[in-house]
Amino acid sequence: MAAINAWKRCHDRLLAEVPPDSRVVSDAIMTQLLTHRDIVDDLAIDARAERKERIDANAAKIALFDADSKLLSFLFSLCKLTWGDDDSRLGLLGFVPKSEIWTPGTPEPGTPEWPGPAEFEANYLGQDIVELVYGPVIGAVIGTIRRAKSGTTDWEIVAEGLPMDDVNRVPFRDTDVPPAEYEYEFVCYNNANEPSEAAYATMVVPEAGNARR
Repeated sequence: MAAINAWKRCHDRLLAEVPPDSRVVSDAIMTQLLTHRDIVDDLAIDARAERKERIDANAAKIALFDADSKLLSFLFSLCKLTWGDDDSRLGLLGFVPKSEIWTPGTPEPGTPEWPGPAEFEANYLGQDIVELVYGPVIGAVIGTIRRAKSGTTDWEIVAEGLPMDDVNRVPFRDTDVPPAEYEYEFVCYNNANEPSEAAYATMVVPEAGNARR
């Protein structure tokens, strides 16, 4: 824009000389440049106007949201004051009663507390695979599973460092287990590396051709 305006001033000055300077461009070229300048100028004005409209609309939306949030908060406080924070009528107004609020860090009702023991069970999946399912314990961070043939004390660690949080806690599969009857032990640990009470599960891994679940 500034370059075209400067060129136009120079063009007019050269044309005003007597005789006119031969370095000037034709009037048609200058007219095209000026037309282009005007188009760009109009587009810039429209863009600034549209940007201002977006800014104003966003400010109005934020102001409306803040006003509605304050009104909704006042209504929620009034309902809790009248009915309490765990009344089922709150749900009819779109609010959530206190007892229905759940987050990943909130243990489910009935979850055992430290030192446990955790819920623990074994399931035979066939092909010498035993699935070991362990439940949460409030205060536990990792778990360990050991295995021994029934009637012996030759415990062997089959898994350790198992996560205890709800997001990463999944059943562990003990694979290539030789046919026999086994005792599985599950122990979890807290942040101080203290062991919980042990939980046990028994599983029979049958000979090939005699598989049972």
